[in-house]
Amino acid sequence: ELPMWRLGATPLLTIEGTAPPYLSRVGEVEILANGGLAVEDNQADELYLFGPDGSYLKTMGDRGDGPGQYQQLTELTYGPDDTLYAYDRRHDRLSVVHPDDGFIRSVSYTSDGDRPPLDVHAVGSDRLVAYRIEFAGMGAPGPLPRPDQRTVHLTLTDGRAEDVLA
Repeated sequence: ELPMWRLGATPLLTIEGTAPPYLSRVGEVEILANGGLAVEDNQADELYLFGPDGSYLKTMGDRGDGPGQYQQLTELTYGPDDTLYAYDRRHDRLSVVHPDDGFIRSVSYTSDGDRPPLDVHAVGSDRLVAYRIEFAGMGAPGPLPRPDQRTVHLTLTDGRAEDVLA
């Protein structure tokens, strides 16, 4: 007796990658307070902002190593006051951006010598949750499906880090 979602016959909003910016591999999508969308492109490592009518507004960040640049976007989280948190796995950092103000700051995520997390999500304005998996190998041979042996780590940390990058 769960409620059922159905797709309407007419889309409320359509964005097509037939004109710049060309959408290549859409990752996370967040709805902004004004009804617009923030779209993470995992292949281009860019964030695109679209208005409530689907019109392209601007690109936030690009591929690179500097502040406000990305190498491997894996997560986009919408926070208070229209703030967006974009996690870059290759740099182990969470970039804080705002649709109007642009890049605000980056926070390094240190994993104490462990492998970097797969994703880091912002929870409110002052907490981060990191997700990491350790694989120990496949289960005993036999018919499929075989369970693999893995450990999943979820870590809640303080997001108000001291190591704020310029």
